[in-house]
Amino acid sequence: MNRLKNLFTGLLFLLSLLSASDQRVRTLGGNPLYWPEDDSNIEYFPHLMSNYNIAQISGIGDGSDSLYGKFIWGNQNKYGFSWYEASDHEMLNFYIGMGSLGLRLGLLSSAADTSFNNTQSSELGLSGSVGINRDNVDIGLHISSYSSDDGTTSDQHERFKTDFYFRTKMDVWYFTNITSSFHYASSNDGFNDNVIPVTYDLTLMQGSLGLSDTIKISDNSTAMLAISTSFISAKNVDGYKDLNIEIFHFPNFTFGVEGKINNWAKARIGINKNYIITMKVNQPGGATNNIRSGESLKKAFGLGFNYSAFNLDMYVHEGLFTNPVQRILGFESLEPATDPNSSSITATVTYTW
Repeated sequence: MNRLKNLFTGLLFLLSLLSASDQRVRTLGGNPLYWPEDDSNIEYFPHLMSNYNIAQISGIGDGSDSLYGKFIWGNQNKYGFSWYEASDHEMLNFYIGMGSLGLRLGLLSSAADTSFNNTQSSELGLSGSVGINRDNVDIGLHISSYSSDDGTTSDQHERFKTDFYFRTKMDVWYFTNITSSFHYASSNDGFNDNVIPVTYDLTLMQGSLGLSDTIKISDNSTAMLAISTSFISAKNVDGYKDLNIEIFHFPNFTFGVEGKINNWAKARIGINKNYIITMKVNQPGGATNNIRSGESLKKAFGLGFNYSAFNLDMYVHEGLFTNPVQRILGFESLEPATDPNSSSITATVTYTW
């Protein structure tokens, strides 16, 4: 059961959006939809690029495959491009913004002809995004398709993914913002380039609905509180026919606080607590497991520094507080219940004008 749960958690992570999370949002609860003023929202709602002239590199210190950069410029109309270090064959990731409308186009392509075994390999990926704002309603739609072939009949990968995002201002109970998202993905390889395509295509669906509010605690501190619910459905998990999982979360709590230390430095903390009200696993042969449980409290810490037009946002691993010597000396793997690949500090550097 733990294997199934861990596997599905990894697959769900792949349903999350295209980009590496900006370190500021990562340390304030992890969901950019709850922080509308943050530039990481451009990846969700491309029309918001009209608010920025920006040059940025994110994921510094978290391994080369995590690096992500974007560059946006212009006056009335905005233009931009971005790149992901993990996408070696990415040819194009271009943005254009025209007021309340924003577009993004992505192209990934490679090909090789190997003479000694007479094989031809290729891969092609296409993606597109559109974002619009109408009457204070932000809408973002993303579609991507990917296929690859190593020249044999046993290794042909195909994937399709679509994401929809919605956000508007509306007073509901204590909250002032409503956010929603829906994701669908299908694959014949479990989203893993290193495995032979599976017999039965995997399909994933995930949806969420959230309420959030930003609170001005003082002149120097801002807090955000959000409550949400979500559902997840996966069919033919890991390519096994009729191995299906359904998860319903409620409630999910997100809390973030950002406070000034002085004129050029800020401290941040984010907390997430989710509850699985039902998790249903249907296994081949008809066996069924039903689970209700809480998930572990997740917390993140961060710092922000600004100098003129430059900003440095940092995620600080909690191991620096609990095991500072091991972290500083590079012995992260000795920490109990800690991912040895997790970096002590991950940073985003931004220049705006």
